[in-house]
Amino acid sequence: MGKMEDLKMENRFINGFLRLFDFLTIVDRSLIMFGVEYIRMKSAYLEGFEEHTVLIDKFIDEYFIKQWCTKRLIPMWNYNGREGWEKKM
Repeated sequence: MGKMEDLKMENRFINGFLRLFDFLTIVDRSLIMFGVEYIRMKSAYLEGFEEHTVLIDKFIDEYFIKQWCTKRLIPMWNYNGREGWEKKM
């Protein structure tokens, strides 16, 4: 089971919330953490935000940053900097 489900996030919220992470795959790697904070801010405009405010912070701080924003893992999911990435996107 994924972390969002563990936190009991509702599917209607997860669908919009996940789309916010898409641009992180192409943003400059040095700006990933700024992008994560942008996602935190933009999530306030999603339907169901009020019921998920604590869960958003918990997911981002305790899971996403610790799991996916490490120097080792960022190159695995971020295409920026790979040869020909602009053409593929």
